[in-house]
Amino acid sequence: IMVTHDRYLLDRVCNAVLGLDGDGGASLYADYWQWLQAQQAIEKKSAAKPVSAPTAAAGTVEKSAAKKKLSYLEAREWESMERTILEAEAQLEDAKAQIQAPEVVSDGERLREAYATLQACEAKVAELYERWAELEGKR
Repeated sequence: IMVTHDRYLLDRVCNAVLGLDGDGGASLYADYWQWLQAQQAIEKKSAAKPVSAPTAAAGTVEKSAAKKKLSYLEAREWESMERTILEAEAQLEDAKAQIQAPEVVSDGERLREAYATLQACEAKVAELYERWAELEGKR
């Protein structure tokens, strides 16, 4: 085992180079130049990722539009959202079945009440889907 910064010595003396990436990973290379090429390839990949260039006026710093994270209550709401939506959809299906029942269709007052219930259920489901999309966007 040899630890040195002399690249020429590494190439002349060593038959294997253990390259450390600085993140806890290590790879075995045939020589220093192979390790160097691998490092350059990694740098090219990270440089290829788009980086936002500052477009603000001189002397000001552009604030990055960081994604808002969910608050504790929003995270709990998001976790229970699927169950809540399924329950609301079940209520909507019940309201649809109720409005189609023969005893409701023949009674105008009950039909009006059933229709109001159906509209409320549809609005609730639409509202829950909108809230779910909003929480998903923050996540």
